[in-house]
Amino acid sequence: MKFKKTGLIDKNHARYAEMVAFEDSIDAIRKARGKFTRAEIFALGVGTPEHDAAEQDFLRDMLIALGDDPDEPLRFAENQ
Repeated sequence: MKFKKTGLIDKNHARYAEMVAFEDSIDAIRKARGKFTRAEIFALGVGTPEHDAAEQDFLRDMLIALGDDPDEPLRFAENQ
């Protein structure tokens, strides 16, 4: 089956809607908490210190939503 590419992720991919719903839920939670949403982060200007800090915070919230603890040291680091 061929999919038409529309950027990095194809809109016809089985997981596309799931990914969008996940990002939208993170956006809604961040907006309710007074944090930057994805659109607001991009409006800061890619590469600026403000953009980088907001993007890191967004990614941190995504990890938390997935059940990870961003403050916990890497588990595999103990075996090195």
